Amino acid sequence: MVNTIVKEEYRKQIYDTEQFADGTVPKKWRLGDQQVEQLILPYTVHHIEDWAFAHCRNVKEIWLPKRKLTTGQGILDGCDNLLRIVVYELTEEKISIYEDEAELLACAVRFAPIYDVLDVTDIGTEKWYDWLDEQICRYLVAPDDKGFDPFLAGGEEDYEDPANHVEYYRFLRQQEKSLVLLARLGQGKYLKPEQEEIYGDYMSGHEEALLAVLLEKREQAYSDLAICGKLGVISLGNVDNFLKKMDEQCFTESRAYLLHLKEEMRKQDAKGEIWEAWSL
Repeated sequence: MVNTIVKEEYRKQIYDTEQFADGTVPKKWRLGDQQVEQLILPYTVHHIEDWAFAHCRNVKEIWLPKRKLTTGQGILDGCDNLLRIVVYELTEEKISIYEDEAELLACAVRFAPIYDVLDVTDIGTEKWYDWLDEQICRYLVAPDDKGFDPFLAGGEEDYEDPANHVEYYRFLRQQEKSLVLLARLGQGKYLKPEQEEIYGDYMSGHEEALLAVLLEKREQAYSDLAICGKLGVISLGNVDNFLKKMDEQCFTESRAYLLHLKEEMRKQDAKGEIWEAWSL
């Protein structure tokens, strides 16, 4: 949490109690608005209705008050460029914001179902992280084809070969789950060893989806590769596959990490030692 001097334009929106007089952001409030890049909700908001911000493809940041918020369905559907959800709190005329959790919260809320309640009352505390890990675990075990509807998939070809479309849908869900896990592992605060193991096991079991995520991130994948190295997701058995994909995309820094990791694993293997995950 950081006590900050907030821009006057932000402050006006935070204290604007007239826009949502009943504390509810209405259904489809900014649905499909391609102009908006930032949304700041007043401190009085406590409920967000269906698709309130859906398909705002250029929105990058949303500010929410620090409280338990009830939500409708699909509030962030199609918000593909959302990077941060900033939670703020009013304290003695100061506006305190929670920066550390902003990127993780945005990733989790975009993809993981929060089951109608987005509770940020205890954000930043061990209790809140435990709640978030619980939501993530429920998300991981949900079927990857949950919600698939061939009639909404996009064209007549869906009727000719629906199996291909459902497989693609599952692969996208696996990528989204990998994204959420990397965000959580990257923000390792209050992360328990058993959760870390569950997350590592999931990524190990969905290697191609993980690789797709890393390749999409390009050179930004470097820190995520270090997480995978630490957890043992990358092993002597699959490191060459990672290297091949990185080589095709010319990821210099990431390849250097993988080559170093491979050498460390070989050394321990040659000594007959049990592999202990190594990271930079």
